[in-house]
Amino acid sequence: MSLYVSVDGKQIGPFEEDAVLAHLASGMLSVSDMAIRQGDASWSRLGDIFANRLPVRSQVSAPRSMQTPQAFSLQRPAQPIGWVASMQLVTKVLGVVVLVLVILQIIIETISLLLPH
Repeated sequence: MSLYVSVDGKQIGPFEEDAVLAHLASGMLSVSDMAIRQGDASWSRLGDIFANRLPVRSQVSAPRSMQTPQAFSLQRPAQPIGWVASMQLVTKVLGVVVLVLVILQIIIETISLLLPH
């Protein structure tokens, strides 16, 4: 089931439970961060939501604000991945093909104007 997480007063997500557990284990999220499952009426601590599924290390970790600062980004990666990158490449190639066809058309029209009829 998907969850939304409140990080520094901003709601982010939705995330699958496995992704949230991985972020808890890595320290990107804290057990004290608040989250809500889609369809639930109230927010709960991640530590309470995953009480029986957390590794021991995450259960005793300090809140994120007390940990050593680290890069925290749950946004899209800087480089496109998967089919997005493929579609961007296809779009660029098609753009070049269209440009070449336009140039060829101009050359053919110019040659036809220069040749005697």
